Amino acid sequence: MTEHELIAAIIGAAIEVHRRLEPRLRESVYRRCLAYELRQRGYHVVEERLVALEYDDLHEAQCLAC
Repeated sequence: MTEHELIAAIIGAAIEVHRRLEPRLRESVYRRCLAYELRQRGYHVVEERLVALEYDDLHEAQCLAC
């Protein structure tokens, strides 16, 4: 699968979630539904993972990244 095909699949799934859900829900609801939609389409999805954060003098060993 090319990068373009992957991007098209993600956008398609996002449009489906947007079409089916009501507006003004929490971002976490949309994120969870998008992950579900992508899994239904056969993609492996990691919703959150721990990463090291470095920003100026801020250094965090582990923080969540979506």
